[in-house]
Amino acid sequence: MTKEKLKDAIHEAGGIKSVAQGCGLTYEAVRKWTFNGLPRTEWTGETSYCKTISKMQSKYSVDDLLDRAAV
Repeated sequence: MTKEKLKDAIHEAGGIKSVAQGCGLTYEAVRKWTFNGLPRTEWTGETSYCKTISKMQSKYSVDDLLDRAAV
């Protein structure tokens, strides 16, 4: 996933503060995603932040956020 796509998804979901609250994280943790991308745990299945973000907005699906082809 591109950082620009993630930034847009966060914006569409109400901003960093809203996403942080929805994911149960701090503002700073989510802000770091806009620079570094999602944490490794999203691809290993340890977390499901993309699922939360996709539910908070309608522009991007989980597959879009993880750059996976729709199955």
